[in-house]
Amino acid sequence: MSRKTYQTKHETTNKLKNHGFTLIEVIIVIIISAVLAAMLIPYMMTTTNSAKPITMLSDSFKNKSVMENIIADYESSDKDKEALIALKLAIGPEQKLGEPTYQTNGYGNYIVLTNHFIKFVPNGSQYNEQPAPSENPEDPETEEILKVTIKNSRERITRLFYNMVPKEE
Repeated sequence: MSRKTYQTKHETTNKLKNHGFTLIEVIIVIIISAVLAAMLIPYMMTTTNSAKPITMLSDSFKNKSVMENIIADYESSDKDKEALIALKLAIGPEQKLGEPTYQTNGYGNYIVLTNHFIKFVPNGSQYNEQPAPSENPEDPETEEILKVTIKNSRERITRLFYNMVPKEE
């Protein structure tokens, strides 16, 4: 064997025996990891808010389901003044002085903001909403439009229910 071949084989075996990392390689890996972590941490923090739109959509769906249940209840009735009064009682009392009235019943879970009879008064070319003077069903002055506003978290839904039976004269 020539001396040159022997040295090459000797150098190759020395390189194979040396399996560790140098200090500079370890430092470079740590620096790259720190830079990547610094870039990913703000991204990871913002992903915790990604559930917010899904939660809002879910709340909106629940709110609309409650209103659909209320509408279905009224649509299945006689749609007269007595049905309006029964619906008003079934929905629950409205909010007083900023205190929400939480309701949990056959319609679902919701907050009642408005649940009263109203009338529309002409004002020039427009109509203004006013509370009805009386909510007594025997009183002929009782208006036949029920305004219902419900809320679930952030979204509000308002619906007007009215007597669909013509007045007897």
